[in-house]
Amino acid sequence: EHYAADLCHTLIPHGFIQSRTQKVAADIFKAYDFGAGEKVHMLCVLKGGHEFFSDLITYLKRYLVLGCKHVPIAFDFIRVKSYQGTESNCKPTVE
Repeated sequence: EHYAADLCHTLIPHGFIQSRTQKVAADIFKAYDFGAGEKVHMLCVLKGGHEFFSDLITYLKRYLVLGCKHVPIAFDFIRVKSYQGTESNCKPTVE
């Protein structure tokens, strides 16, 4: 609603993004045998990815509560740069 006057239409509805994020969390949960002690290390690309990443971790924790005594997830944050001023140098660097 806050941006309603600035947008003529919503490109991707928020509910659709949340639903898809929950599906990704379910896919991750199914791909690893967390009950057997497997762990996953996740990386969040800053700055734009933190909202999605936070939601993904929240949904994944909901699945993990069902069968794990601890949360077998480690995560870090990285920053990727490919711009010098307003132009891309086409050489991304990870910080």
